[in-house]
Amino acid sequence: MPFSTSQSLQELYLDCRSELEAVLFARLRCRETAADLSQEAFVRLCRSGDLSQVAI
Repeated sequence: MPFSTSQSLQELYLDCRSELEAVLFARLRCRETAADLSQEAFVRLCRSGDLSQVAI
């Protein structure tokens, strides 16, 4: 993954993580599960290497 893509993904994670976890927590009522699912979403995005559909 090129540095700029990795940097963009890091910025996206830092900008959106807390909001995503809050939405997941509201649905799941479990902070640990919300954090795990949020992290898993970003790990999958990172592994895909395709940020073309992501608006930053």
